[in-house]
Amino acid sequence: MRALVEMSHDSKELALFHVKPLLAFDSAAERILAYLQMFLGQEIEGEELEVVSGISEYARRVREWRVEFG
Repeated sequence: MRALVEMSHDSKELALFHVKPLLAFDSAAERILAYLQMFLGQEIEGEELEVVSGISEYARRVREWRVEFG
């Protein structure tokens, strides 16, 4: 189980390493917003946002924006 957790962490770090330069933002919220703007009108899976953001709390950011911006 520990090996699986470690692999999960490693894969998230690797994904963030590749995504971060493409979006050029430091904060997870900025990366999520930029990614969503790149794909306006398209359905985005939560797993994509998790990878793009590099955080597990991406869903909280989306919920906050729904309340704040509609």
